[in-house]
Amino acid sequence: MQRIVRWSLENKSVVILATILLIGSGAYATTRLNQELLPDISFPIITISTPVAGAGPDLVDEQVTQPVEDAIDGVEGIESVRSTSSEGFSVVLVEFDLDADTEEAESDLQAAIDGIQLPSQAGDPEVRSQSASQFPIMSLSLAAKDQDLADLTEYAEDDVVSAIEEVDGVASVDVIGGAERRIQVDLDPDELKEKGLSTDAVVGAISGARVDAPVGSVSVNGRETPVNTTSELGGISALEDLPVGVDGGDTGGAPPAASGDVPEGAVPGTGSPPGGAPGGASAPPTGASPPPAGSAAGATTAPAAAGEPVLLGDVAEVREVGSDLSGISRTNGEPSVGLNVIKETDTNTVEVAAEVERVLDGVREEIGRDQVVVVANTATDVEESVSGLVEEALVGAVLAILVIFAFLRSVRATLVTAVSLPTSVLAALLFSWVDNLTLNVITLAGLTIAVGRVVDDAIVVLENSYRYVQNGYEPEEAALKGTTEVASAITSSTLTTIAVFAPLALVGGIVSRFFVPLSLTVALALIASLVVAVTIIPVLVSIFLRRRTTDRAPHTTEESEDSEDESTQRPGLLVRLYTPMLRWSLRHRLAVLLLALLAFGGGLGLVRLLPVTFFPPSEERLLIADVELPAGTALGQTSDGLRPFEDFLQQDAGIKNYQVSVGGEDTQDPESPFRPANRAQAFINVRESSDVSRTLDRVDREGDELYGDNFQVQILSNGPPQGGLEAVLTGGSKEDLARAADLVTEEFRELDDVNNVESDLSGGNPEIEIEVDPEKAAKAGLSPGVVSGSLASLLGDSTVTTLGDAPVVVGVPASSVDSLDEVRGLPVGSGITVGDVAEVREVESPAAVSRTEGERAVTVTGAITSTDTQTVSTEAQRAIADLDLPANVAAQVGGENEDIDESFRNLFLSIIVALVLVFLLLVVFFGSLRVPLVILLAVPLTTVGVFGALYLTNTAISVPSLLGILLLIGIVVSNAILLVDFAIKAQDRYE
Repeated sequence: MQRIVRWSLENKSVVILATILLIGSGAYATTRLNQELLPDISFPIITISTPVAGAGPDLVDEQVTQPVEDAIDGVEGIESVRSTSSEGFSVVLVEFDLDADTEEAESDLQAAIDGIQLPSQAGDPEVRSQSASQFPIMSLSLAAKDQDLADLTEYAEDDVVSAIEEVDGVASVDVIGGAERRIQVDLDPDELKEKGLSTDAVVGAISGARVDAPVGSVSVNGRETPVNTTSELGGISALEDLPVGVDGGDTGGAPPAASGDVPEGAVPGTGSPPGGAPGGASAPPTGASPPPAGSAAGATTAPAAAGEPVLLGDVAEVREVGSDLSGISRTNGEPSVGLNVIKETDTNTVEVAAEVERVLDGVREEIGRDQVVVVANTATDVEESVSGLVEEALVGAVLAILVIFAFLRSVRATLVTAVSLPTSVLAALLFSWVDNLTLNVITLAGLTIAVGRVVDDAIVVLENSYRYVQNGYEPEEAALKGTTEVASAITSSTLTTIAVFAPLALVGGIVSRFFVPLSLTVALALIASLVVAVTIIPVLVSIFLRRRTTDRAPHTTEESEDSEDESTQRPGLLVRLYTPMLRWSLRHRLAVLLLALLAFGGGLGLVRLLPVTFFPPSEERLLIADVELPAGTALGQTSDGLRPFEDFLQQDAGIKNYQVSVGGEDTQDPESPFRPANRAQAFINVRESSDVSRTLDRVDREGDELYGDNFQVQILSNGPPQGGLEAVLTGGSKEDLARAADLVTEEFRELDDVNNVESDLSGGNPEIEIEVDPEKAAKAGLSPGVVSGSLASLLGDSTVTTLGDAPVVVGVPASSVDSLDEVRGLPVGSGITVGDVAEVREVESPAAVSRTEGERAVTVTGAITSTDTQTVSTEAQRAIADLDLPANVAAQVGGENEDIDESFRNLFLSIIVALVLVFLLLVVFFGSLRVPLVILLAVPLTTVGVFGALYLTNTAISVPSLLGILLLIGIVVSNAILLVDFAIKAQDRYE
């Protein structure tokens, strides 16, 4: 190390020039670093989502979820498979090993499910991995004040989305909610029965009215000429005047034969007319006419019956409507359409969001400033986090410089240290840029941690060199002697501090993925500080400090010792206070050790009194509220039920704006991306001038008064994933699982700090079951499949053709079928009703069907309202352990408790590994086993300060506090190394 210091002193110009270049490069790199809220972490969880229109949970589980699970069974690397089948939706969550290549895993899963056969109602399964970059950086809402929502949606899709997607760095824009213009054909069941028409006849007539298809060719004048048939609908009036049959008969097509049957147990189609291709094949492309009913099977066409023509307008109401695309969305009380902006990876969140804001300025000019609401903007969070951490770092730096000045009482010496701080930090930022790291809350936290530590090496070198200057040495010689004397100590202390953070990158768990950038940032900053301390600081000492005038200038070891003795004869205030304490301690060693042992025990004793949580509550100004109404509540009723809550939000002075979604897509929950009709969610922005906690309390009280335990509100925090309380029950029969779920649900509800408790089986959805009698159906010239298809046309809002760009949707109004008798009276053939061929009854289906590793399971969930989540989870575990569950049912408590256990286990392992690494490094540096043990004995005493401070400030033990303990271990070891190393050298000097 002495050669490095000597070279630096002999080449001052080179060192100064390199320092200036380093500072300039670091400043440039800082401006080029991409800014984002969190590191772009890929989670080893992939979801397979499949919509299944009109199907209940049991049917979704049987016909979609289980086939998907069977198909992916052979994919390598799968750790676990969980699935949830709810009304109209199937979600399969596949968890891989943490080190798995998510892109490859996603590709393997896609290949596995490509070949499976799903019902015609099932949409294409969507395979999507989870990563931080896939979450929206901005959530926008366009409110339709005096504008039709369908027109606004069209404007959003055609103009706004395309404009935003042209912004550099924007990957995609998802449209949430809104409405579309469509032609609604509301059939009148009574008129159909009176006219003797079947639903199939009407649907066939409408779908066959638009034709644009080749039918062959003929020879005209010796030339082969293709022949096309065409037919178009001119508009709504032409559709109303469309003949769909004759009074007392049908359009001339007999009811579809058995060849059109839907396979037994299949989900009835909503997008294809009955009597189409066998096996539930979909309808022909737009513009092509399907063959007449029955012709696919080669059935003959019956002659048309005599009678008056029946027009579509005679048996149905035809109108143009704006229909909600996906649930209902309102912003500040007005119907709205949402937009989620997703950025590309390796792009700057702040810059992308700023460009999107410029696009929105143009949108505001077109539709009105008040109609464009930014519900959430990650860039704002990034900027606030960056500015907050920068401010904290600057305050720490200023305090460090003031402390240095207070002890050295020299402006020149203080300036030397002040230069080292920005140099080390900018060097770390430069190498972070080179290493393709981003500027986010994690890397900034690493820099904030490093600020207090990077000056340590410079202070030690400066103080030791300053002491030599004070003793009469020339500044250059003082710099050489002062630096080389402590070089080994600062090197060992720096490397041990790096070793403390290194295990964060070595242990498992998703949390370690988040904190690898923190470890790298701290390591880069500390390495930079060490290099600065042994190169730049000696040069600055030789330039800035002035030799103190003495009677003699020491040039020998004896003279150095004499001058050191002279310096100790004039001790400062700190030395005068500390010396008696040190002497007393050395004379009463046993008492000191006993006091240390008592302090250690007292610190550990405080652990039992501290709350434990995964991550502490954040200070975001965005609240998220969830409301659940009784199962089976219709979308419109849920929407109406939210009005009183919205009235409160509009009147509360602390709320800036809000956006409510009823049903539809749920972008906040990748495990359940589709929200049932009885559930709603609200995003609530709190004004800058309002207190978030007080506003949260007001919203919570109002929601509790309106909805009781079915309401939950919390601050929408940003950070590693975490969950609430969850118990998974497996094994036994359906009856055993239902009984166990009731017991666990009741126990969760009795816990003081848990609300919104529900299970997959609680509040089951009412379902109408129609059991077709094959014999009765056959006598009526029908089959179970034809009956199912006819009902799908009536109740499923089938899109049978298009009129211009608008889909033509056929069905019966929901308001016209509001009882079992109404269902029994629905026509399924010419003069044939459901009641003639089937038994109709109401049953209750589960809210969802869950599976774990292919085995039927029931999940009971609850929201934890206390900050001490570990205690709540432990109480839940004890409560379940005391339950008398059915013999074959096993219960496993997870959720927040599982996250805490895994993360804390990994962090405690990090601490142990860190101590082992530190010990090994100390053995190498000191060549002794005794000295490292003496140094490490200082670590247990940190319990007094750590847990004492947490107790006095009522702060929970969490992941950040454990990271603070890691940092403290590094600081304690560094201080101990300097003291022990100095004591050893003093001992050698005076022996």
